[in-house]
Amino acid sequence: MGLTHRPEVLFLDEPTTGLDPGSRADLWALVRRLRDEHGTTVVLTTHYLDEADALADRLVIVDEGTVVTEDTPAGLKAAHGVTTLQEAFLAVTGRGPAPVDTTPVAV
Repeated sequence: MGLTHRPEVLFLDEPTTGLDPGSRADLWALVRRLRDEHGTTVVLTTHYLDEADALADRLVIVDEGTVVTEDTPAGLKAAHGVTTLQEAFLAVTGRGPAPVDTTPVAV
């Protein structure tokens, strides 16, 4: 990716989709450098929750077109008592594993 100027805000839509691991790491480094060295606000959409965890200062989870939560990655994980954003996403959206039915079954 090349930039011809230093934008104050940069919008990236699924920027690492289809990239090999090396190119993905290079893009992550570029995003961090733009943010840290130039103060660029980066708005990034991604389905890769490890990417959101690695790059986001704040994140918004949208499910079926509705904003369901907004927080820092650490805050979201802490609020749900989980260690990954994948687990937090499942908790927030209710898409986690189905609860175990402990009702006795008559045979």
